[in-house]
Amino acid sequence: QTPLSELVKSDAFTRMTCSTERLHSDCYACDILPICKGGCYNRRLPDDSGNPRLDFHCEARKSIIGHVREVCDTLVG
Repeated sequence: QTPLSELVKSDAFTRMTCSTERLHSDCYACDILPICKGGCYNRRLPDDSGNPRLDFHCEARKSIIGHVREVCDTLVG
């Protein structure tokens, strides 16, 4: 089994996580875009007109990442 540390360095992982084209316009102004990459593609499929949608876990993800950042900032001091 391939370790996660190697998977995140793979070309396949880079292609998957760097596909930020066709994101909802809100994503481009979001400070967690470098972390979430717009969410999971299958949860942000375009609407019937081809317009990008937000991942339906967007608000929860923002909250969780914000909490983790706060904890990390507290631990680091």
